[in-house]
Amino acid sequence: MRKISTLAIALVMSAAALQAQTVASFDTLQLQGADTFYVNYSNPGNDVGFEDGLAHFESVFDTVIYKSLRKGFVYSNMTDTVTSGFTNPNSAKAGAGFGGSEKYVVGFGFDEPIFVRLTDTARGKVVKGFYATNNTYAYNSMRDGDFVAKKFGGVPNVDTDWFKLTVKGYLNNTQTADSVDFYLADFRDPDSTKDYILKTWEWVDLTPLGKVDSLTFMLYTSDTGQFGPNTPMYFCM
Repeated sequence: MRKISTLAIALVMSAAALQAQTVASFDTLQLQGADTFYVNYSNPGNDVGFEDGLAHFESVFDTVIYKSLRKGFVYSNMTDTVTSGFTNPNSAKAGAGFGGSEKYVVGFGFDEPIFVRLTDTARGKVVKGFYATNNTYAYNSMRDGDFVAKKFGGVPNVDTDWFKLTVKGYLNNTQTADSVDFYLADFRDPDSTKDYILKTWEWVDLTPLGKVDSLTFMLYTSDTGQFGPNTPMYFCM
């Protein structure tokens, strides 16, 4: 049975004429120490994101309403795969980046898309894809349920719950023809042995999007209520 955890993404972009590649591995980004993450409250309400691998990763913090990340990405080397709840949003359920690397990014978007914008020679090229998984907060919530969200599958395990990431590509402000759906959790199959919540890094192929200069990432869940999604709306890249 496959398990879904924090979405982990390593963007791989074709680099133009020499057919070289550039990879956003996040390993060169600086953190203050072990089990820490990036945060920048210096300009609330505006994009204070970061660059890696010829791409800009959006981060918008709001110290007035949300007092945390409003939408976008943070980079992290957190390793807590156990602690449930909203106090542990920046740990990948896999416990590390893809292949045991130290750093990865965590994306959050409650009800709006978050952006990655290609820069320099990566603009207008094909993005091959990324590795993704769940964060600990979302994984444990779907596995156990919490004070807001339901246990995926229900009791007994008959509910057709799902949690997915949709990626769209844009070129010159126009959406390309296709979008890519990737399920971080999927309980829709009549055979319950095929139910999963991802907790390993899995490859997401973005080549169907074609040539792009920006990407959007949007999370959707079957568990929604009066005020929107109940599932914690995070993924790791």
